[in-house]
Amino acid sequence: MDIADVLQSEMIDYIVSEFGNKLMITVSNKVIEGVNDILVGSYIIPVRSIETELRNIGKSSECLVPGCSRIGDQCVYKRVNNELGYEPFVIERDYCGLRDNHLEISEEFRLLFNLYFDKNSNGLINLETDDKVVIFENNKVRVNLKYLRTYLALKKMALCVFFDNRVDFNDASLYEVLISSTEINRGIKIGENYSYSLCISDYGVVIDEKRYFSHLMAKKIILPLDSLQQCGVWPYEKNKEFIEFKIGSDSSGRDICFSCDPDRLSNNFSLNENAPHYLTPVFFKRSVLDKYYNDDRYLVEDGIVRCGNIWALYIDNQDREYISAYLGDLGRDLPSKEEQCHWFSYNIVCDGKISNVKFKRDMLAQATEPTSIVFKFQNKYKEIVDKTNNEIGWSIFLELNKDDEYNLTSLRIPSSYSVNEFDFLVLSLTKVIIDSINEAKLKALINQLPQKNGGINLLETFFKEKKVAGYEKHIGFLRNLQELRSSSVGHRKGSNYEKIASKFNINKNYNIVFENILNSSYEFLLFLENNIEVLK
Repeated sequence: MDIADVLQSEMIDYIVSEFGNKLMITVSNKVIEGVNDILVGSYIIPVRSIETELRNIGKSSECLVPGCSRIGDQCVYKRVNNELGYEPFVIERDYCGLRDNHLEISEEFRLLFNLYFDKNSNGLINLETDDKVVIFENNKVRVNLKYLRTYLALKKMALCVFFDNRVDFNDASLYEVLISSTEINRGIKIGENYSYSLCISDYGVVIDEKRYFSHLMAKKIILPLDSLQQCGVWPYEKNKEFIEFKIGSDSSGRDICFSCDPDRLSNNFSLNENAPHYLTPVFFKRSVLDKYYNDDRYLVEDGIVRCGNIWALYIDNQDREYISAYLGDLGRDLPSKEEQCHWFSYNIVCDGKISNVKFKRDMLAQATEPTSIVFKFQNKYKEIVDKTNNEIGWSIFLELNKDDEYNLTSLRIPSSYSVNEFDFLVLSLTKVIIDSINEAKLKALINQLPQKNGGINLLETFFKEKKVAGYEKHIGFLRNLQELRSSSVGHRKGSNYEKIASKFNINKNYNIVFENILNSSYEFLLFLENNIEVLK
């Protein structure tokens, strides 16, 4: 161990120069590691107390928990039982050995930003932005600095982070050199937003083969934001920005662009008469929706993409080739410039037009069934589950549990020529219409079970015993779909895949192939619907 280790030079430089300058800041940590004992803690203080706190190098002894104080003959309850206005930020819950201790973050902080505890990351996240705001790592807690400083600004307070580090060593000659230095054990060094004190001392006895130690005590103040303007918390939200989208082309083939700001667009009431209309359709590649299909915060449905109850954009997603949305809706409904830019990156100019479904719904106020096979299949699947339950007392398909619902809701026409996307969609569809077959109920209803009890075999036997006409086509389709799943997703692709791929005419035209597969799946659902009475 050299002199820099004992003087804790690296730690002092880190506290003075680096700490508090990165995205995440450590606000609590406890490490006992060989010759090093490291303790980091924090608490919230009024801004007026910063100078006093820096002069008092030790951790504040102020009470940071709820409790009662006796004032004369009166007993007064206080949310935080001290007189200086100090508050806890990280709270260590201690259950007196009856349960494991654990760390929590201030409830006020969690509620202000509506943070969700995510078990997978063991932290608190902002679901609207997907920001990781608090991360718990064993005895360590890290917090997003932007959120922390916003919180402090709203409270008009600061965060005091204290450090208590000890380094043990056993070099007597080094000890003698250090204690004779005038720079050691000379009190507190105070800077603009930090203070520290380093002492070198002797335990007097040998402990774990170490007799001497250096003890660093330090504090660093995290200040609130200079200004609350545009911090994102009402009423200090950012002014919404609007970008331009391509809405057509001129006679020279150059793109015509215009802002999606609803206040700059024309309408049917003589507003901005020389500007494009609010209802000008803007077209996009279908892959614009991949982001939303691949993130469980979002849901893509017939005519709409939504992020929970936070925002929703009405779209026209009936066509196989493209997606469209009204120019004004892009500005009104997309929550941020960043979200608008995502859509712009897929913006295309084409000779497309809004679908008849979109026209009837929006212009004629007519309730209209979708024409996209995706939504026809999804709607019919839900109808079959409900109808069979209501009319024959049991459902052909088991209800999808919450962790499997994405297999139905994420079905779509592939947006690319990627075999990965195609395989994923085949797997999802197979889970929905084959793996979800109600095998247990079929076994109970069949008089003579088939030799192999898979869902397709049971369904075939059930149809035979019920004398259902025309089932062979659909059973054949289900077997081919199962084989496609097994030979493409379940195993390495080989000769079996080549055989089944020829039956589906797969030649990298995955969007057309999967659309045909969905059509066959939809026909199977119609077959079930038409034979519900027979199935009783």
